[in-house]
Amino acid sequence: MADIRAAEAGQAFTSSYYPGIPDVQMPDDHVEVVMHALQGEMDREGKSRQRHPVELIALPKERQRALAERRRWWFQKFSITPERWASGHWSVWDVSEEAMPEMLPA
Repeated sequence: MADIRAAEAGQAFTSSYYPGIPDVQMPDDHVEVVMHALQGEMDREGKSRQRHPVELIALPKERQRALAERRRWWFQKFSITPERWASGHWSVWDVSEEAMPEMLPA
């Protein structure tokens, strides 16, 4: 899951076309919360790996929204929904059986 999220964040900066997920709805203020949370994760990882993390807030708003929507979509594929997150219960047996994308080496 971490590799997928990292790949999505990289694509948000480098892809010429980076659409959101139409079926995933979230308010603008939640997109901002997600960007700050992702930035915190990247900053922590950057310190542990001696890398300078990117600034997600520098992304155009439509790419921030697309990244937040894609993040939620992936969480749903792993059966981590807002409701399940709030309950604190998760099971590997609830993970979608759809094929996972081919991940490029870092």
